[in-house]
Amino acid sequence: MAYRPRSSQPAPPPQHGFHHGPAGAIGGGPYNTGSNVGAQWAGAGAAAAAAAAGAYAPVAPSDGTISAIPAQLPPGAILCQATPLSPAHKVDLVLNRFTKNALGPLEFLHATAQGETLYMVVRNFAQAQILLKLSGIRVPPSKFVITMVPQQQQQQLLPGAPPATAAGGMQVDPNSTSSQLLIKLMESKYDAATGILDFSRFSSIPVIKQNFKLPQHVDKAREAMGALLLIKQVPIRGFSLAGNTLSDLRLWGDFLRKFPGLEVLDVSNNNLTGFASLDPVSKDTHPNLRTLDTRNNPVSSRARAPTERERYMSNMQVRFPSLTVLDGDAVVTLAVAPDASVLPRLRGSLMSPDVAAAATQFVQAFMHAMDNDRNSLASVYHSEALFSVAAFGISQSGFAKSSRNILELTGGTNRFNRIFHSPAEIIPALAALPRTTHDVTTLAVDAWLMPQLAPAAGPMLSVFIHGELQEHQTVVRSRATSTTARQFDRAVILLSTQGAGPLPFVIVQDQWTIRSALGGNGAMLPWKAAEAEELAETQRTAAAAAAVPLRPEKMSEGDYNLVLSAMQQFGLNWDGAIQCLQTTQGDMNAIATAKHLRQIPEHMFSS
Repeated sequence: MAYRPRSSQPAPPPQHGFHHGPAGAIGGGPYNTGSNVGAQWAGAGAAAAAAAAGAYAPVAPSDGTISAIPAQLPPGAILCQATPLSPAHKVDLVLNRFTKNALGPLEFLHATAQGETLYMVVRNFAQAQILLKLSGIRVPPSKFVITMVPQQQQQQLLPGAPPATAAGGMQVDPNSTSSQLLIKLMESKYDAATGILDFSRFSSIPVIKQNFKLPQHVDKAREAMGALLLIKQVPIRGFSLAGNTLSDLRLWGDFLRKFPGLEVLDVSNNNLTGFASLDPVSKDTHPNLRTLDTRNNPVSSRARAPTERERYMSNMQVRFPSLTVLDGDAVVTLAVAPDASVLPRLRGSLMSPDVAAAATQFVQAFMHAMDNDRNSLASVYHSEALFSVAAFGISQSGFAKSSRNILELTGGTNRFNRIFHSPAEIIPALAALPRTTHDVTTLAVDAWLMPQLAPAAGPMLSVFIHGELQEHQTVVRSRATSTTARQFDRAVILLSTQGAGPLPFVIVQDQWTIRSALGGNGAMLPWKAAEAEELAETQRTAAAAAAVPLRPEKMSEGDYNLVLSAMQQFGLNWDGAIQCLQTTQGDMNAIATAKHLRQIPEHMFSS
């Protein structure tokens, strides 16, 4: 749509939805939106008044619509406009300039130029706010004014925009007395800076209490408000339903489903007793939900013990994979390893290139999280996932404590109890295992596409990972950290998240096998032998130079060798070995017994 100036005065930014009020913040109480909001939503009368005051007057094209933009915007998307566009401008270059100068992510779903106006559709309200902050940016030869397109203008431009008399299946007259009451109420409760509408303590709001006294009248008011919000196309980013004594969200289910682009929902200070009470809201109905507050509800208050908290967090992340803030706390999600240039080698068949790339990304991110932040894996294990670890030939390792190696663990019950089920059991089990450092360059990965048992479930992959890692354990006596080379195999079955989670797959089965870097007969594996021998010799030389003094003149060669033997056999320092030999009169067995009974003081051992 082109614009023809009526005067030399610049066009004021058109009002959209509600007028701006002071910012509020979600979480645990009513919003501080203030009462200084007396204006009604901008309508046809406001637009006419603005035109009469000297604003630009619209001149519609022949068909009166924007041909390159869909007749109806995607859920949550916002239509914006930038003026003045000159013939010298190229749309893609202008959009690139906007993107490069934006203080956050911008995704243009559609864009088209008509006359002096560039129309742009961005993903959501948050991106629209980022775009509006660019107003005044100069792209030669023009300095652009960027605004949201007012509702009345959208109804002219987009043939599929909701009509003013019907929304969500309910006939609504925005000019009726009841509609005007509800509009003024929502104006006073809306924070344009955050896009959040505060319906906390809804039944106690004077307008509702005085004019909609019966429950069925309150239900009608709620339905009418949803319809009015759609008619006016107010940019809604979130709602607060705090403090409404709700035992579930069924009363607000139909209302909330009208806003699938919802990003923020506050249901704190209610009586939500279980996960089922949240059912009207899910990843299917609200895939963009980022912030959820359920504090001071039984469903969250019961999750105080660490195990219950893990189960609660895991369940919430499965229900809402896009969550970044839950009950005021940041949700830890699995991130890809920082060095994206180091990728494991993957071989397999029956996989498209995109599936192979996704599997490679998963393995790298998964190994990085294992080494750095195992708690972040809570959202990567399926709610019904199984995990077990089997340790072979490393009975002194921390892995042996959780091992279900059938050669070393007797009794079916013991073996069964070491199969961990669901993230609530798996994450604590992983946290209890020794710290590791995987060598990504040693990984060999085989991946195979499995038969699709459930067509709607998406691809399933069977992934086998073989490689080497370093096991880090803290020595209790000295508090030093020992590092031991290990080999491992990991068999993992992955289920596609189909874009609904932090990674392309979730784990449904995970079997981890750990073994010594020594061969079965105790010999070092060939490719490690030379390296290990060189390291051992270096360590022996350094230890000898640092800890073993030369033989004193008054000490015989035999006594000197006996002291060295005690130092090496029992880990004693020079003075400690001499004192132990004197106390036991040279009895090495007595020293061994004293060490076993922890009768030797700490200071006698090598640090």
